[in-house]
Amino acid sequence: MLSPKAFLLQECANVRDVLGETLRYKYGADGSKDFYDECLIRLESTEAGVKGCQEGDHDQLALFSKLLQRLTYLIARIERSSIGEYSWPFVEELKDLAVGICSEATLAHDSTPPLIHVLSQGEFGYSIDPEQSRPSASRRKILTIVLPRTLKHFVLLHAILGHEIGHAIYANAKHQQQLKHVRRAHLGKVGNVLESSASTAARMFDQAAPFQVKQYLIRRRMRQDDDLYRYSDWDAWVEEVLCDLIGLVSFGPSYVAAAWHLLLAMDPTGMRWGPNHPPIAWRLNMLLDGASILGMDTVSSGDSKTDAEARDFWEALKSKRYSDPWCDIIDRASLTDALNEIKLLLDAHPPAAYPPKPDGLLPSLLRDLGHLVPPAGFAVGQDDSLLLQQIDFRHILYAGWIHGHSADIDQKILNRLCEHAIMQQRAVKKFQRSTP
Repeated sequence: MLSPKAFLLQECANVRDVLGETLRYKYGADGSKDFYDECLIRLESTEAGVKGCQEGDHDQLALFSKLLQRLTYLIARIERSSIGEYSWPFVEELKDLAVGICSEATLAHDSTPPLIHVLSQGEFGYSIDPEQSRPSASRRKILTIVLPRTLKHFVLLHAILGHEIGHAIYANAKHQQQLKHVRRAHLGKVGNVLESSASTAARMFDQAAPFQVKQYLIRRRMRQDDDLYRYSDWDAWVEEVLCDLIGLVSFGPSYVAAAWHLLLAMDPTGMRWGPNHPPIAWRLNMLLDGASILGMDTVSSGDSKTDAEARDFWEALKSKRYSDPWCDIIDRASLTDALNEIKLLLDAHPPAAYPPKPDGLLPSLLRDLGHLVPPAGFAVGQDDSLLLQQIDFRHILYAGWIHGHSADIDQKILNRLCEHAIMQQRAVKKFQRSTP
């Protein structure tokens, strides 16, 4: 029979074997070595701790057992993030967007970027699992982003990951003070629905609430006096709204379109809610207002066809707006202040914020899509030279959404064209950076 200490030492050896096997996989363009090194540091620290424990020190042995469990769980999840399981061009762009703003101060450096890994799952939905605190034996935090396997190549919908990056930013200690100020001073301004849990409950149980909301309350047997607080995490609701705003500021128009498609697929009524998520109608109306405040819903490219297609795209989104005042939770002035403060934060960590409006780029990108060509901005000069320009991947996504609305095109084909354009732009950037 193995003693608890001997068993843990054997498990350390087992984890070392499993970790060695991860080198067989390709995790993103940079491979798996960084992940291997980070996990090895954590394993060696845990193993040394177990060796230094006395057999009878049950509390310490239990602590090291939990550390090993966390490490094996992490390795098992990362093993499912093989490069063939997701759209790696999009993910590489996402990493570029996230690493700066999600960096944290460590002993090694004042701004240490996290390790970002992506895995696919059978469930429908996107999520992120940021380590809330960096283990003491680690060098870097690990962010695990989860995508639905069935939507592997649907990069237009991947814009919803702007929301998930928002959760990672919110979990970052260096940004919490500023984001909590946004929550308190703007989202929670006196008179807004998110001013307090009581004001939120008052909106939920408002006598003027839509019929579907009242029916949902009855079906859930909820009462205003206490059931709302037992059923829902109000702080999580506010964080969800804040992350929607971060998604909008980071991904622009594509985030609005992705949110309308994905959120309504989960609740076509938009009037239901869950323990950690407020009513979808609140979130979608707010996003339309936010896009208008930031000037995203207008295009002036100088090309009448492009402008008309963009206008039709936005009109289609606005036509879905919930007209009932119950669905509007924040006044325009407060929303403007919140967006401006979030934009200041993201602008300080380029390329986190959505870049300037792409009006001048859209005509050529839409023309390429119309010819079933990846909208990567390539052109051939009169002397047969290849003309290359760097185009932000979020502008490619925006062009894809506009074209998808205006043209009769298979969604798989449209998404693959945009995915290939993002991949080609990765090559353009690499080439131009290496060219003297």
